[in-house]
Order: sequence, then structure tokens, then C-alpha cells
Amino acid sequence: MRAGWLGIFLMLCQCAGAIHSEEMPVAHFIADYVRFYRITQVCILEEEDRLPWVTQVFQLLAASGGCYTARAKEGVNVAENRLRNATLSGSRRTCGSQALRVQTFLSRVDQRLFREAFIGAETRERWLLLSNSQFMAHLSPLYLPLNSKVTITNFSTDGKFANIWEAYQVSQHLKQRVTPVGSWRDCSRRRNIPFGERNTDVNGLTSDKKPSSSVPATSFSIPADVEVRRKSMTFGVLEGPVDDPFLRRQDLTGLHLTCTTITFPPLIVPKENGDGSVTIHGILAKYFDTMKEVMNFTYTCYHVKDKQFGAFVDGKWTGMVKEVMEGTADIAVANLAITQQRSTAIQYLTGMISAGFRIVLKRPSNEDYMWTVYTKQFDPGVWGSMVLVVTAAALCLYLVSRRSLQQQNASLSDSAFIVVGFVFGQGSPLSFQNVAERTVVLTVLFLQVVTLAFYTSNLVSALTVGPSLPPYKDLQDIDQEASLTFGFLKGSSNANDFRDSKTPLYQKIWRSTKDEDLVTSYTEGMERVFSERYALMIWEVFYSLNYGQDCRAFVLPVSYFPIYTSFGLAKESPLVPIMNKVVLDIRSAGLMRKWWLELSVDKSDCNALATAPIELKTVLTPFLLLLLSLVVSLSVLAVERTCHWRARRP
Repeated sequence: MRAGWLGIFLMLCQCAGAIHSEEMPVAHFIADYVRFYRITQVCILEEEDRLPWVTQVFQLLAASGGCYTARAKEGVNVAENRLRNATLSGSRRTCGSQALRVQTFLSRVDQRLFREAFIGAETRERWLLLSNSQFMAHLSPLYLPLNSKVTITNFSTDGKFANIWEAYQVSQHLKQRVTPVGSWRDCSRRRNIPFGERNTDVNGLTSDKKPSSSVPATSFSIPADVEVRRKSMTFGVLEGPVDDPFLRRQDLTGLHLTCTTITFPPLIVPKENGDGSVTIHGILAKYFDTMKEVMNFTYTCYHVKDKQFGAFVDGKWTGMVKEVMEGTADIAVANLAITQQRSTAIQYLTGMISAGFRIVLKRPSNEDYMWTVYTKQFDPGVWGSMVLVVTAAALCLYLVSRRSLQQQNASLSDSAFIVVGFVFGQGSPLSFQNVAERTVVLTVLFLQVVTLAFYTSNLVSALTVGPSLPPYKDLQDIDQEASLTFGFLKGSSNANDFRDSKTPLYQKIWRSTKDEDLVTSYTEGMERVFSERYALMIWEVFYSLNYGQDCRAFVLPVSYFPIYTSFGLAKESPLVPIMNKVVLDIRSAGLMRKWWLELSVDKSDCNALATAPIELKTVLTPFLLLLLSLVVSLSVLAVERTCHWRARRP
């Protein structure tokens, strides 16, 4: 008998067909199954000798109205009592992505055909295998991934009952799991031809023998975690699962995972073990451990080799992204930013933490102005104006005294000394009697009052609360400040953010950024902030948890590049939908909020007024000036004495 994939294309849209007087139960079941789940596309992969029931299926579906399509391709042939080494011709994806794949599963020939078709993207499509009580023997050698959607139906010999099963494997080396999820009972009164009635060999391969007795649909127990619905259909009563099968596959039966991680306190804090692995602590470690307990898996974590999250540099991926891509690790356990470019290389779980990036700088202190702490109250323009006013006042006083009727005749040096003394709050040994002289003196005294008031208030404020913050508002201000070096975390998502952005400012910053401007960790970056003229772009969560109470630094108000972070797995990993469900359960239970509260991070109000003793560095400048004045005074005295002694010598 010649068998193979029959290329068929049937489009029956609300067309009536003659229903055979003798109908096969499989046709009844498929018709009920399609209507139960409201399936609009059916793709049947079948051998030539079973064409009659295929035609019956589409006649039954078309009779009830609707539009159904069947597609298949030739390529696997059985002839001369042996299997040929043939494969599916053309594209292996022979059906639409929304179609239900239907195939008989009665013999090793069917097993071979299913194995040939069940590859690549087809492993994630919906399959319905039609079999009998012997299906376990043919199913066990196959690998059905965790995210597969394979349903098996085994019929009783009289065709009146059928049990519905789901099958999957956590991994290839773990045992296959087959779970009962539903049943079907044929209530029609038509004469049925039993399904799979074959007692002879097919091309040398022994077909399944007929079971000795019928297997009623009620002979097995559906687990309590399967949400089923019973409904009377056209030909029978169907009881089937209506929940998401992935949500019931949380038990990974001891699957061992290898994870890559990075130091990022307090979210991830790895502790070295003696064998090169690490034990992880922190909020995200609690997240992962909770997933482990719920999903029943084990893991071993290692430090990422290049200490980077992962960036696309010179055509290659780095960091944890690279290790997950290459299979060195099954999962990246860290606050891995979800970016469009990374999504082409790995697959993320549902976002866990969301935040943006801020720019942090060192907060100015009086120590930074040790030599200018008593001169920075006025900017250079104000100091220059004061010098000009004092000079003009001294000249005016000199001229007035020279032209005065009282003939004070103050010298130019005396006039300058008197004016400077007035500015510093000193009196004068001279007596000014006329109106002109008194007007000059009052003008200088008014200048002294105004200047002293502004200077003293600013000085007291600076000594009490420290210098004011620099006038930087955003990244553009930082870029325009030539004395500042701007940098971010090497191998982080920021590299892609700047490089791939079309914003001129970001492109300019990316072109001007040097490798030595980047840091390998935020801890290193903060050390540079405190010790250099360095501006660091830092993740808001890290700064808040680690440096939010440190008044030595401050952040600019603008936030950049908002992101979600999560764990990363390999593309098309079957673990993703299962783990996503657990992640959502953890978030819904409020565990994440509980772990945040357990951190008990102290918050400091760096703008609050606080009194503290003034340190020597702050007052060192006036002390040095006083000492210098004494030295100058003694030096002048020595010069005067020397000159006087030389003048008295004969």
C-alpha cells in the first residue's frame, strides 16, 4: 500500500455535502472539537488510504457553516516495506500559524511522519493527534517541549468514547509527562465505523492491534488544577480544558539551570563559593529563589566573565547577553534592561523593576573653596566694581581736602587709607568740617553698610549650609561644561541608547566619549564622582538604594532612558511562558513590595539646616592671611630699621 503526505487544499465555505450513511467517529469528534474551541482553520496531515474520513470531517464542518482550510505537502513516502530517507518538501511550515494540525497517530509510520513535521516553529503550534489506547508506546520516544501544545485523543474500539490527553517534557533528559484533561462521548445514532481498524501490517511495519475492550471516558481522573468545561455538541458531549496549559506546567521536576549574574547591590549580591560558583543574595535573588521553590528547579550561578550586562560592540555581543546566547548560561539573573536590540538576541521575562537614569555629581562643600571661601560671595565683576568705587572715592576725598577752606591737605595715601578704613568699618583721625568732605565720607560709609550686609549674609549662609548647587539642569548643561567628564556604565544599555539615538546631542556625546570615561561598576563611578570633576549617568534605583542618603552627591532633576528590567533567557526558550506566570504571581502577591520595605534604606534631607563645627580647612585662608600680614609688617619694620640705621651712619 502506498502512503504519504497527500497535498490537499479544501476550501468549503457554507457548502453542503452529502454525509455518508456510515460515518467514522473520528469525524464526529473533530467536528465537535473544532466547534467547542471555535477553531476557524484546520490542517489535516494524512495518508491516502484515510482520505474518506478527511472528506467527512470537512463535509461535517461545512454543513454547519464556516470556512475551513486543509493544507499538506508530500515528502515522506512509505514503499516497498521500508522507510525512505525523505523529508518534507518545500517549506516545513505547511499550515497557517492559527490552524489546528490534525494527524492520526496509530503506528511507527505515523510517529515518523509526526517527527518530520514537528520541528522549528511547528513545535509551538496547536496539534491534535488521533490514536487509540496504544499511543503511549509511540509517543514516549518523541521530545515534546515545555511550550508545546500537543493534544492526544485515544478512542475506544467501538468509537463511542475518547479520552483527551496533554503531553510535554520539561527537557529532553527528563521524563515525558502525559496528563488527562478531558473526554468525549458520541451520542449520535448513526452506524459508526471504528477508528484505526487495521489488523494487517503497513509496508512491513506492524500496526497497532485493536484493544480487547472499550475504554470509557470516565475511566481516568482529570487533575484538579485543570479547568474543564462540559458542553453538549452536535454529535456528543465534550469535556475539555479551557485554561492556559502553560499555567499548569510550573513543576519543572528538578530541572537544573545554569545562571549568569553580576554584582549589583542590593539587588544582586554574589558571594564566592570554593568551586568558582557564587551564591546570590539580594532582592532579585529572593525573586529567583521564590521561583525555584514554586517551579521545583535547581540552579548554579556564576559571575559573568567580562563583568558586563551586555552590549553590541563591533558586531559582537558582550556580557550576560553573550553567555545566554551561546548557551553558557540558561538564564541571566540580574536587573537586565529590556531594550529592542537585546530582544533580538535573547528573550525576557515580564518586567520586574522600572526606572530611568539620572546624572549624579559631587555636591559642593566649603572644602572645595578653601582658597576662595571668603571671596566667592561676590563674583569678579562685583569685586572689580568695588575696587573702582573705592579708588574713585579716595581720589575725590583727596581733591576735596586739597580745595577745602579748612585746608586739611590730606595726602593721596592718607585719603586712600581713610576710604579703605571706612569700607572695613574703621574711623578716621581727621576731622571733616565742610559739606563736600562730609558728603564723600557719607558716600563711602553707605557703600560700607551695603557691602557688609550682602557679604556677611552670604558668608554666614555659606558657612552654615555650604555652597549653593551648581546651575546645571540637564545633560546639555553637562556637555557644555568643559571642566566636567561625563561617563556611564561600560557594557550597559546606555551604550546602545547613545549610539543608536538620532538626537544630535546624544550623537555628539557618543562620539566624544572615550573608553577611559566609562566605568566597570557604579561603585567605581561614584568614587570618581567624589574625587574628580566627573558626572556619572546612573540607574535611579541603584543610586536611591546605595547613595540616596549620602549628602556628598546630588542628582540632576531630568530622568533619561526609562527602562524595565528583568531576567533574560535564550530565544524561544520553553521556560519563558511558564516563568512569566510565576513572575506575575509574585508581583500580585505583593512580595516585591515586602522585599523593598525590608531594605529599610535611610533617607537624608541634604537640604535641611544642620549646625556643625567649622573645620580648620574652612578658616585656614584668613589665618594664613593674618599670618602673612604679620610677616609683611615685621618685614617692613626690618626694612625701616635698616634704612634708618644706614641713614645715621657717618
